[in-house]
Amino acid sequence: MFSRYVSYVDTAPVPAFLWSRARGITRANPAAREWTDDLVQGEVLSAAAEDTASTGKAQIQIAAGAPFLLLPLIDPRNRTDFVVGIANADFGDVPLLLHELHENLRYFSETIHLLPQAVLTARPEGTFDYASKRWYQVTGASPDAADVVDSLHDAAGKYASFFEQSWANGVAGGELFAFEMPLQTTRGSRWFEFRAVPSYEKKRLHKWIVTVDDVHERVESRNALVQARTRLAALAEIGTIAVEHMSDTQQVERSLAAAAAAVDSLWCATFMSEGTRTVVTHPPNAALPPFAFDISDRFSGIVASRERWFGQDPRPILRAPLDFGESSENLLVVAGAPGASPFDEFDIDFVRDVAWRVASALRNARIHRRESRIARVLQTAMLPVALPRAPGISFDVSYTPAETENLIGGDWYDAFDLRDGRLAFSIGDVAGHGLDAAVIMGHVREIVRALALRGATPSEVLEETNGVVLAGGYGLITAIVCFLDPSTLMLEYASAGHAPPLRVDATGHVETLELGDVILGAASRARFRTHTLRLRSECALVLYTDGLVEFARDAALAEARMHELLSAWGRDGFKANATEIAGKVLDTAVAKDDAAMLIARVQRSAFSGYVSERRTPARSAADSRS
Repeated sequence: MFSRYVSYVDTAPVPAFLWSRARGITRANPAAREWTDDLVQGEVLSAAAEDTASTGKAQIQIAAGAPFLLLPLIDPRNRTDFVVGIANADFGDVPLLLHELHENLRYFSETIHLLPQAVLTARPEGTFDYASKRWYQVTGASPDAADVVDSLHDAAGKYASFFEQSWANGVAGGELFAFEMPLQTTRGSRWFEFRAVPSYEKKRLHKWIVTVDDVHERVESRNALVQARTRLAALAEIGTIAVEHMSDTQQVERSLAAAAAAVDSLWCATFMSEGTRTVVTHPPNAALPPFAFDISDRFSGIVASRERWFGQDPRPILRAPLDFGESSENLLVVAGAPGASPFDEFDIDFVRDVAWRVASALRNARIHRRESRIARVLQTAMLPVALPRAPGISFDVSYTPAETENLIGGDWYDAFDLRDGRLAFSIGDVAGHGLDAAVIMGHVREIVRALALRGATPSEVLEETNGVVLAGGYGLITAIVCFLDPSTLMLEYASAGHAPPLRVDATGHVETLELGDVILGAASRARFRTHTLRLRSECALVLYTDGLVEFARDAALAEARMHELLSAWGRDGFKANATEIAGKVLDTAVAKDDAAMLIARVQRSAFSGYVSERRTPARSAADSRS
């Protein structure tokens, strides 16, 4: 035996040494001598080896920063006179090391029983031929009544085919492999790891050494962590769904699908939406028994029960209220599989969180719908009913509402007569959506109108409006204010960060007018310029809000498309109206934001005979007051 131990140490591919009770460290291969020859490290390893021999248990000892596995070598008389040390090995390597040290000797069978894990061996082709006593203690099988293969199939139970496939795949690879699976044991069903290590002799596979370790707690902890992460991801997805713009039914359908991905059960909900009772299930169109949503009294918490579902084995049932201001008839119901175990506390917490998020989404959607309807009514009421006309000048407008009421914005247009005979018109866009944006839009539009009627120039209108916007905390607003003299066709305009006006003539030429200045609400002392130019007869001035071009991912392409359509419109004699033009720009796309278009059309007309009360550019408000 001693010669075999010496041979193993000498040929080991890693640092290794042999210790004996009689002489201490008696042998070390060249790779281990730097540790064993060192006085301090040698004494540390010797002392640890002596402790290993006394206890008969393997241990790990650190020497000069390197871990050594110290393995007791027990002889036929149950004495431990020798200990082998192997660097960078762990307890999982013990069976293979013992097999290599006791190759084909009965000492391997005697020694392997001392290990805490079960050990199996198999021939090169994968046929099992040995199991340690620990295997039979764990599985409860009798060594006399069944061979190793039979005991494996009995322990694997319904997972026998999984075991056979995993084992066959691993053996075919010819290298170390491992897999986890549950086994039936004397302690019930528990998870084990099979770790198979090939033993080679002269480059020929000689044996498979398999350790079977109980990893139940590790797997259960890992599964619990995965489950927790899956459920958190589902709740996060439901939270994201809640802020997307879709119908109540679509929100609940997607939420239940996300929840079912985390807890595989039948999910169903019933709720009132727009005065109609709605039922949603996942899987879709799942059949529900009449009592599915029955609840005897009003309730505020989750109710757990166990009931037969269409005559099947009793199912675990959870009912949670969707309490968003309605009665308790708005319910979330979760039904487990027939015969399944009751839902645990983690399931109940998850269902409660799902119910709360779904209820919050429905409540918020209802509030948004109410506010959006009010905003739409307010917005419509504030837009002008009639547009002014003058000889040779006409106005046309188009207003395309956003895709959903939740996206109602603060776009406006306006046109009216000034006291001196000129025509004033404006267009603008309040940042944001909903009721607040609609209210701000109405206020700013009236301020612009009042300042223009008071005699301010376009630039003064924007400067004073900017002060009001800042004082009121209205956020950011883009706008254009224009004055047009019908007798001279002199146009004055000022812009606050708005898309520039477009001038289209009868030849199809489209000209982008000079860009404007800073957005309203962006700077406290903003100054604006009044631009002037004379329009030609047979042309049109087109003003629009960005909702008309930002429906596309590439706004530049949408603007180019609008230029092409306006050019064709001019060549065609300006026949199409504003609504038709906006429809062609949007094409089949749905507006993601409100989109307004205001067109001032200059037609060939006998301007002689029409004299405005004012033919010179507007004076400042200060001049008017002086």
